[in-house]
Amino acid sequence: MKKDDIKIIIKILKQEGKSELAKLLIDAKGEIDESSTYGSYLFSTISQYLFYLPLENYHKIKKISDRGKQTLLDRVLYLYPHQAEAPEIRSVDFRILREKDDRVLISINERLIDHDFAKEQLDKCDEKIQNKDFDGAISSSGSLLEEIFEDIYKKCTGKSIGTTADLRKAYKKIKTLLKLSDEQYSNESIKAIMRGLSGIISGIDSIRNQLGDRHKRMAKPCKRHAKLCVNSAKIITDFLYETLLYQEGKIKKLYNDLIKILDSNKRFLTKEELMSDQEILTHLSLYDQFLKENVKNVFIRKYKITKFRESDIFFTSMVIFLDQLSEDDINRISNKQKNNRQACGLESFLKLIEEERD
Repeated sequence: MKKDDIKIIIKILKQEGKSELAKLLIDAKGEIDESSTYGSYLFSTISQYLFYLPLENYHKIKKISDRGKQTLLDRVLYLYPHQAEAPEIRSVDFRILREKDDRVLISINERLIDHDFAKEQLDKCDEKIQNKDFDGAISSSGSLLEEIFEDIYKKCTGKSIGTTADLRKAYKKIKTLLKLSDEQYSNESIKAIMRGLSGIISGIDSIRNQLGDRHKRMAKPCKRHAKLCVNSAKIITDFLYETLLYQEGKIKKLYNDLIKILDSNKRFLTKEELMSDQEILTHLSLYDQFLKENVKNVFIRKYKITKFRESDIFFTSMVIFLDQLSEDDINRISNKQKNNRQACGLESFLKLIEEERD
């Protein structure tokens, strides 16, 4: 971490008459969090500057305005101006500076998480360890898993997972969505690790019921047990979001490739012609049931029809995924496109649906 950065930023803020903001940075440390995404300059990388602060100041600085954050970003850019082959810092964020004996708490890439309640639980896990509220930390580790299961399920299906009070049952649903079941792996060692994840989740669920602050405690929790639960929950969080990104990458590629295939005279083919076209058959050979369902969902949720050509592409894709369309899917398509004058294929598509039903 970069403590010298903070000293310079404090000095600049004091010179500018921003002493209150400067006080919040006392004993803080700084760190550049680089992503793997290229920025606006040659080989620059989009980055974020993280301020690590003692717990008391962390709570205070989290309340500063967007203008205050911009002030800090501007001062950071004095030290790290945007240029080629360098971090392109676009924002600042804040983290708790852990005490020495708490640094064994694992940090994960929080940019993977865009779910506010999950982020809140992440912060609570660390805060409760620092405040020696070990039963509360165990409870928060379980709550963290509840929130990420809900978030991932909604991202994949567009629906709520329902109750997540039983972590084991909720994880089974997530395993199916992200293709994490044992049969997906041929390597026995990987299978053993995946089975271990299920065991860890089951263990956290059980121990929070015994020790967590939502239930009558059966034994006083130890610090090491609280850390074990928190770190385990963080590892699972990181792994599941990385897996989601991996699956989303496959889905996005298939989605874009299908658009390219249909952005041609193939968009005029009938259902029978589509299902006998060699290029389309080759493309569909890359799918399994999971990918078909998810590529279909991306089309329904995200594809925009702003001209007749896009209408042809969209409704031809829906013909390809006809067997995957539920009654809810058809209603969503109809409700979304019925007032769109560019969606010229809606009427013939609904007619085809009726014919298929007959």
